Amino acid sequence: MGFLHTSAEKVLLRLARALGVTEIQSRIDALESSRQISPDLYMKLESRFRGSTEEIISRQMQYVPFVQHCITEQHPALDLGCGRGEWLTVLKRNELCAVGIDGNPVAVNECKNNGLNVSLGDIFDVLRRQPPQSLGCITLFQVLEHLPFERVLDVLRLSRNALIDGGVLIAEIPNSQTLRVGATTFWIDPTHERPLFPDVLHFLAQEAGFNSIRTQTSTPLGTSPDLSNAPQELAEVILDLHTRIHGDGDFAIIATR
Repeated sequence: MGFLHTSAEKVLLRLARALGVTEIQSRIDALESSRQISPDLYMKLESRFRGSTEEIISRQMQYVPFVQHCITEQHPALDLGCGRGEWLTVLKRNELCAVGIDGNPVAVNECKNNGLNVSLGDIFDVLRRQPPQSLGCITLFQVLEHLPFERVLDVLRLSRNALIDGGVLIAEIPNSQTLRVGATTFWIDPTHERPLFPDVLHFLAQEAGFNSIRTQTSTPLGTSPDLSNAPQELAEVILDLHTRIHGDGDFAIIATR
């Protein structure tokens, strides 16, 4: 969602927002605008580097068993930052009620053209408007790494408030424990803020009040080498190194209220 401000600029922006100073607000708007790329260009970037829609759908099928028990017509799923609508498509194919929100009008139009229930909006505004305990499931696929660190906890707290008892939050992020992700592919997207370390996301979910938090990694970036003929100690070292470099590309928390 944007390029990093300098520390001084961040302080200026926060002060201006707090005081509501009109002159400085124009500076805020200019900085925020400079952080964005056009919606159409962003969709092209995602298509080039994220993978095909069907590929992402195939990956996200793994999460259905965690949410199918808590999604109903009365308590639907809410997909925040739904992008091209892969997860919404997964839920639709499994006859599970869901709505999506995204801030990119090109993505929203694409989803609507594919028959998905999606609206243009800001995830914070949407979460604040949700009545307490109104949703069965909330999902954020590759979203939290776009937010400033202090806003991540806000999202988690607002999400917990909107979930029913037994409702599930799934938040998937790039797995920065894998070197190829943290050092290289994470930085393809110019709107990423900073890598969110998996253990820190787990900690923040606890701080937000979730009772049960499961973690899951997926999308391996390389095939494990055949070490059947190597000495055990050497094999262990090589496998550990392989995992650290070419391990799973995605990390997720599956948190229950």
